Amino acid sequence: MIKKLTGLLAAILVIGVGIGMTPAIADEGKVIAAIGEVNLVRDGKVMPASRGTVVRAGDLIQVAAESAAQVRMSDESIIALASGTEFRIIEYEFTREKPAEGRALFSLIKGAFRTVTGVIGLQARDNYAVKAGVVATIGIRGTHYRLRLCDGDCGSEDAAAPENGLYGGVTDGRIGITNESGTDEFGADEYFFVADAMSRPERLPGPPDLLIDRANFLAKIKRDGAPVATATPTPGIAVAASPAPALGALEALSSLTLQQFRPTDTTATPDQLAHVSPLPLLPTDGFVNVGGSGEIRGQIVWLTNADIDLHMLTPTGGTVFYGNPVLAIGGATAQLDHDNLGGIIDVAPNQRIENIIVTGTQIPVGLYTFSAHSFSGNNNGLPTTVQIRVTGDGSATSLTDTAVLSSGQISSSYIVDYKGAAVAPVYSTQLP
Repeated sequence: MIKKLTGLLAAILVIGVGIGMTPAIADEGKVIAAIGEVNLVRDGKVMPASRGTVVRAGDLIQVAAESAAQVRMSDESIIALASGTEFRIIEYEFTREKPAEGRALFSLIKGAFRTVTGVIGLQARDNYAVKAGVVATIGIRGTHYRLRLCDGDCGSEDAAAPENGLYGGVTDGRIGITNESGTDEFGADEYFFVADAMSRPERLPGPPDLLIDRANFLAKIKRDGAPVATATPTPGIAVAASPAPALGALEALSSLTLQQFRPTDTTATPDQLAHVSPLPLLPTDGFVNVGGSGEIRGQIVWLTNADIDLHMLTPTGGTVFYGNPVLAIGGATAQLDHDNLGGIIDVAPNQRIENIIVTGTQIPVGLYTFSAHSFSGNNNGLPTTVQIRVTGDGSATSLTDTAVLSSGQISSSYIVDYKGAAVAPVYSTQLP
């Protein structure tokens, strides 16, 4: 039995050492599912988190009792957080251009999580770590593992409280557990318990029940007026995401099953294969009438459940996107209408749309640069065709193009050279 855990008690899951503490800014991650009460603590302020909420370095994610959350980071790693969990993003830096320079440092303070690591865990292992306190140091050589910390909070009415310490299991790859007793390795379908920093990890014959969060409370949650059915968890197996993202997220969270995004051409539905077809429902002479209008406007439209984001760089150097949806520029305002993660159909039967508009009496002249970013290609591993349209004179005629984006890709830039309300804008494109 270990002493009462305080602060950042538990093991350090780490691949390597020497991670700094400089936080990154920009597209770091999003909450892709939040059930019950989920909060972010940022700069000492507590704010509710919901689907689409941006997460950043320094954020503490708090998942209340009978609640759950999933977070997707920009390197495509996915983290499922169980009820009663506190999880901090200490450091996170990642760019597609230099994936080997990515850095990620997380901390499991209490509770449980399960994760499939992303590009950083694969290409920059020395820069990836999950700190869970003082019990052990875990070097990750695999991609799929789970942990639970127990400090008098893992018991239930139906079962005696288990021994305090760190419990874990590996679904794919290998991990090395190092503490004062030495180093032990565990591979796929192996499970362990570490009592404290002085004790060697104990091999377990199978997954302990406390590693499986059945989340029966989900049966009580209403979705569109109907109860949500609880999925039956299968230890060690990750299930593909449902074609209906919201329901799929609920089902996945009920067993801490992680969404997987792999090519499944043989089982894809016609809607999931929509990227191979033209976009016949879109107008050829103007914007889809969603999201309002402005003197300067950009719009993206796509037909799959991929999470595509519209970004706009202003002449003053600011960027409007899901993480910064409203920006004052001179005597004008630039605004993103909403962040569509692919689960919202704006125009039936399957059009997903985002708009950024610039309105005001004194719009700064200069270059307004639009681009589409595929934050997550949740389209069964297939690319998504995106229509991109921009204007700089408030009209329905403008520069129009399409881009085929796989997960993590960015389209060409579509530039509006705005010269004032009385002068025709100039349009151009620029390769990414």
